[in-house]
Amino acid sequence: MIKRFLTIVINTLLVFFVSGCTKTDITPPVITLLGNNPDTLILNQKYVEPGYSAKDDNDGDITNHVGISSQPTLNKDIAGNYLRYYSVNDASGNKDTVVRTVTVYNQASFLSGKYSCKSNCTYTGGVDFTSTVSPSNYVNYYLLFSNFGGSFGVNIIDSAIFNPNTNLLTFGNNQSLGGNKTLVSASGTVTGVAPHCTITIIYTWTDGINTDNCTAIYSN
Repeated sequence: MIKRFLTIVINTLLVFFVSGCTKTDITPPVITLLGNNPDTLILNQKYVEPGYSAKDDNDGDITNHVGISSQPTLNKDIAGNYLRYYSVNDASGNKDTVVRTVTVYNQASFLSGKYSCKSNCTYTGGVDFTSTVSPSNYVNYYLLFSNFGGSFGVNIIDSAIFNPNTNLLTFGNNQSLGGNKTLVSASGTVTGVAPHCTITIIYTWTDGINTDNCTAIYSN
């Protein structure tokens, strides 16, 4: 009986001894992002995840347990900054989270800014004015020109598509210039190196009765 009692006591002490030697896992796993951070994405193009890995000192490679979320939800068709969160837990509940910033951008953004402009027309003469060129947040290479031509009102905004291969701007025909005035045709040429670019726009407009041919030079 005494021998059995001693055996129970010894076994109990061994359990406590072994349990006391077991260390609690408090070391979090580590996520490593591959590729660029911050990263960029051309407007309207699909985002390709550059990759990531996750390792834990006890659990080893736990890359397949990583969850990804975005705030706001990454949208390739809206320019802006997006935060992608990568999170993972190990078997003990320890957690690691890292963030990658992704900027969706219009490739014609280098042309954006305020320009000092001079316009000269065959019949209506010349005018000095300022114009702001803004990249579209929704269509790559699409640009908006405020106060177009300088003679039609500051609220007149016309648009063009930039071709990076030819450095040419193509304006949509029949854009409104306010009232009964309409842009018949327009094309532009970009010279110089950002941020100091010159845009030369040759355009024709009409008021429904008369037609005028103009050249506008934008400098920044």
